[in-house]
Formats: sequence, structure tokens, C-alpha cells
Amino acid sequence: MKAKLAEIKPGLPADITTEIVTDKSRFIKRTIEEVQHHLILGAILVALTVLLFMRDWRSTLIASVAIPTSIISTFTLMRYMGFTLNNITMLGLVLAVAS
Repeated sequence: MKAKLAEIKPGLPADITTEIVTDKSRFIKRTIEEVQHHLILGAILVALTVLLFMRDWRSTLIASVAIPTSIISTFTLMRYMGFTLNNITMLGLVLAVAS
């Protein structure tokens, strides 16, 4: 948004001023980083839970590979279909991994 505003500003009349009133970008970036952290933590905890209850390295390996693969394919499909990443989408992915 800041880059777009800087791009538009030279074309505006001299008597029009622009300013950014609120900037939520730092909060959103921090939230996305936290959600990514929770995705990784959830995948690790799921793998440990599978190992703890099934006591089989093969099942643990399958779960450990399946989770990142499904997340990557989800992001690929989202990009192909034109969806954007937002807090609800990221939190939905965290819930899908943790459940």
C-alpha cells in the first residue's frame, strides 16, 4: 500500500495531500509469522503423538511427510484458484494440522 501510494502521489494535484492514518501491516506480518510457527509446532506434535501411540517409525514417517505435503498442495491450489492468505485461512490450516 505504501508503494502504491508513493506511485500515485506524483500524479495528484498540488493541493491534495495524502497520509497513512493507520498501519496494520506490522501486526498482520507478526500474526502470519506466529501462525507459521504454530503450523510447524503442530506438525511436530502430531508426529510425536503418532510415534507415542502407534510406536511405529513407519507410521510416524508417513504422517511427518503427509502433513507438509498437504499444506504445500493446499497453498498451491489456493494460489491457482486466486484465494489470498489471511488470518482466518492460516488459522484454519493450523486447526487442520492440529486435529
